[in-house]
Amino acid sequence: MMSIATYLPRLTDVTLRDLPSCNVLPPLGQLPNLLRLQISRMDSITKIDGNFYGGRRAFPRLGHFTLSHMECLEEWNASYSSGEDGLNEFAFPKLNTFSHLQAGTCTYIIVTKYYCHHGRTEATSVLPPLLQPNCSM
Repeated sequence: MMSIATYLPRLTDVTLRDLPSCNVLPPLGQLPNLLRLQISRMDSITKIDGNFYGGRRAFPRLGHFTLSHMECLEEWNASYSSGEDGLNEFAFPKLNTFSHLQAGTCTYIIVTKYYCHHGRTEATSVLPPLLQPNCSM
């Protein structure tokens, strides 16, 4: 089976909205030119994990991500296994803007690498869903 990047190599913007029966996100992390992503009102999504990233080198150009009104979201793992050295990689290496509104009962986001204006953290961190305003990825 061919990857999503083979079929949609030039796609730069994706909006997934009002899909209450969809319970699995497609592997959008493999779209090489994706710049903006909006996911909203997908009430059957309970977890965002490695399947969404689609493997190594996820979201290489994504700069803007909006996640809103995800009523059943419970957990979001914002890293994936790099496979090379057994370490996890942060799934959004170029992310500049993240907007997060009403994400169900999601109380934490798990990340491995998190860059902030005030320094760099390499150890696994557990952050509130808002991803600490005034920081950038």
